[in-house]
Amino acid sequence: MVQRLNQRGIVQYIVLGVVSLISIWLYFNQQSIRDWLVLRSYEPPQEIVELADTASLSDTGRRLFYVAKPELSTAEEFNQNCSFEEKSLVLGCFSHSRIYIFDVDSEELSGIEEVTAAHEMLHVVYGRMSGAEKQRIDELTARALSELNDERINKVLDGYRQDDPDSVPNELHSILGSEARLLPGELEEHYSRYFDDRLTVVILAESYEQVFTELQDKLSQLEEEITNLRSRITSTEQQLEADQQALDKESARLNSLRQNGQIEQYNSGVAGYNQMVERYNVLIAEYKAVVGEHNELVEDFNAIALEQNQLVQSINSKYQTIE
Repeated sequence: MVQRLNQRGIVQYIVLGVVSLISIWLYFNQQSIRDWLVLRSYEPPQEIVELADTASLSDTGRRLFYVAKPELSTAEEFNQNCSFEEKSLVLGCFSHSRIYIFDVDSEELSGIEEVTAAHEMLHVVYGRMSGAEKQRIDELTARALSELNDERINKVLDGYRQDDPDSVPNELHSILGSEARLLPGELEEHYSRYFDDRLTVVILAESYEQVFTELQDKLSQLEEEITNLRSRITSTEQQLEADQQALDKESARLNSLRQNGQIEQYNSGVAGYNQMVERYNVLIAEYKAVVGEHNELVEDFNAIALEQNQLVQSINSKYQTIE
């Protein structure tokens, strides 16, 4: 009888031990279980699979991307789900555990959706970090940012600092991971968990960023040339006005000489007057040429500005024009 009780007690201890181990395992694997349940019922659309493929997401990165049930959205759908304005050259959001990516219809900006996918996936990564891990990664990204000294990225982050300073470490983590080519080894090791080849997505980012950079460079060059031409036009107009006054004054003098019968003095002044007229006409021709060149450059500037504006609209779900 005692032996039977001992056996029963041993079985109970074993059962309690197993239950305890299962409980502990469940506690430390809650997120993995939730992910498994989500992925069990989620079949990513082909367009989402292609984004993950092109962005070179690793199995881990892909899993985190799919867990957020990413969606390519029209402008109306995107604005319903993403209430804030993106500061960087990506257009997406991670909202209510879902990733929304604005469906950009522009061949010139090919790659922007893939970079957005990587950017938002990294938000999922950051959101799952422990406090200690966030502190470590924040220190690494802050140090990397200071070493990069990238004017564009700093400008983007300034926008976040003005609107929501607390979001900067999270955004910096996503921006560096999807857009910065050279990073310290420890940070590169961190990102390598989520990309098979992170450089792939960085090259995509550089490609479409270059489109905007080249357009802005053209606009800046044209603006400088137009400013110089306007200065020449203003200077020439002042010279023409002064020459016109001199011509009027000399014409009046010669007419007075002729009317007073001072023909010899009149004749001696005609040659000089004609030279003044000739110089004036040459200056008029130069003025017209400069004005024509100025107007052509203004047309070029407006055409490029329109192209830039159209590209901005193509990645702006609210279609805000640029000033």
